[in-house]
Amino acid sequence: MFFKKNKSAPTPSSPEAPDSNLTSFERDLIQAVAVVMYQMKITTQPMLKVFTNDQNLFNALYVSRTTLSKYVDMKDRSFDTYMIVIGAHSFGMGAYVAYCQGKYKKPVDQFSTDEVREVVTEIGKMDVYELALNTLHIPVDSMNKQCLDNIIMTAKNVALEKAGSKIKQKEYLEKYMHTLYNAGITLVMR
Repeated sequence: MFFKKNKSAPTPSSPEAPDSNLTSFERDLIQAVAVVMYQMKITTQPMLKVFTNDQNLFNALYVSRTTLSKYVDMKDRSFDTYMIVIGAHSFGMGAYVAYCQGKYKKPVDQFSTDEVREVVTEIGKMDVYELALNTLHIPVDSMNKQCLDNIIMTAKNVALEKAGSKIKQKEYLEKYMHTLYNAGITLVMR
């Protein structure tokens, strides 16, 4: 599962991603992440997959990463580090949720109470990015992990460049996290 660089990437058109209501920030961020995933040959087209029935799980991730004291402290100490951590967690959560849909053979919104409990328990046991890597059998010291790290760093850099100081606002952080969440989904569902 080694990801190779594809030197020329077309401009993405993303019918699977939300369209007309996107802000230019989110559109630019989705485009950057989709193109880097395409260039690494993770996807065959420069677009991201989007679940429409998993908002409750994403909201739980968003709330936990923006309100828990350890993340608030990290945000105050080093916003750059905070962006990397919440980006990795978002990516990992998307990958793990997509994996669980395949495991349970049903959409997220049809998970039983026990299945939701199992997903939440697994997510609570360790770092979500680490959980996704373990689930997908991607060694921490592998080139594949470096490729995934590159996706997160690309998203962080584009988000900071496009949003500037606004990135600290709730709606910008949420769009950043949701884009990486969808990138995790895309990785598993490709």
